[in-house]
Amino acid sequence: MVVDAALQLHRDLGPGLPESAYEAILSKMLEKRGLSVERQKPVPIQYQGVSLDEGFRLGLLVDGQLIVELKSVENIHPVHPKQLLTYLRLMNLPLGLLINFGASLLKNGLQRVANKHINFAPSRAPTGGSAMKPGSVKIVDRVSAVEAIKRLKEEDLLFLNRLIVERLKLISQARATTLMTSFTRGDRVGFQSPDGRMLEGRVLRLNKKTISVATDDGHQWNVAPGLLRLVQSAGDVQWP
Repeated sequence: MVVDAALQLHRDLGPGLPESAYEAILSKMLEKRGLSVERQKPVPIQYQGVSLDEGFRLGLLVDGQLIVELKSVENIHPVHPKQLLTYLRLMNLPLGLLINFGASLLKNGLQRVANKHINFAPSRAPTGGSAMKPGSVKIVDRVSAVEAIKRLKEEDLLFLNRLIVERLKLISQARATTLMTSFTRGDRVGFQSPDGRMLEGRVLRLNKKTISVATDDGHQWNVAPGLLRLVQSAGDVQWP
C-alpha cells in the first residue's frame, strides 16, 4: 500500500520537489487509506548512561511497524540504507522502506531494508565458540525457559500466554506489511483458487490485509499477499 501510494505520487508530481513536500503528501495519502502514520517521530537513545530525548527522528512510521525514509536526490548514497538499518535495530522493527523521489523512474528509487537480527537468539554462544551477531535480541536459553515455565502458576501462565499472543500478532502484522510492499497496482500476479484452479490477473488495489485482483476470467478476488506470486511488474512512468 505504501509503494502503491508512492508510485501514484511520483506519477502525478514527478521528481524534484523537497523531501518534506513528498513526506507531508504521502503521509496524508496513507492516512486516507486507513493506515496509522507518525511523521518525524522522535526516538530517544540511551547509551552507557547517556540519555538523548531525541536521538534521531523517523521520516514516517506506518502502523507502528514500517519505517519509511524519503529522499529527493539524484542517486541513493550507500550510507542511506545503512542509516535505515540502524534505525530498525534501535527500534527493534523488522522492515524499512527507502524511497527516492528524485529518481526519474521511481521503481529504481525503491529499496527495502530488512532487519535480519529481529529474531530471538540464545544468549549463550554456540559450542563452537562463535559470538552472537551484533543487534540480535537476547533471551535466556530454551532449556532454562522451559524449566522456568514449568514452575509458573496458572495465573502467571495465563499472563505469559497473553503476552505471547500479542507478540505473535505483531509479528504477523509485520510479515503482512512486508509482503504487501512486494506488490503494486497493475502488477500481473498468479494464485491458486480454493477449488484448485491456477488463476492470473492484475492487481486492482492494496487493501489493509488483502490485495484485490481482477482475474482474466472476469472475476474479482481479495487474496492474502502471501498467496500471490508476481508474474510481471506493472512498470512505471519514465520522466524525461
